[in-house]
Amino acid sequence: ELQYTAITNDGTADLHLGLVSQTGSGAFSLMSDPSGATVAPGTSLPLLVVYDPANTQGDNAEIVIPSDDPDEPEVTLRVLG
Repeated sequence: ELQYTAITNDGTADLHLGLVSQTGSGAFSLMSDPSGATVAPGTSLPLLVVYDPANTQGDNAEIVIPSDDPDEPEVTLRVLG
């Protein structure tokens, strides 16, 4: 199953992403790695997460997205399946 979310830059300067990491279940994977990407002001970068269920009990993981944003230098996306 493919799920979509976006990394949005609401600021007035370029947003530079660091090394994106994932912990938790390996049932989740990124379709493309946004590590090192630059998001221009007022734009978004798609983040596509693929979920391939590993067990019937459900799965969960965290995707950590670091950046040079002074207000939120790290955002954690929690995914459940």
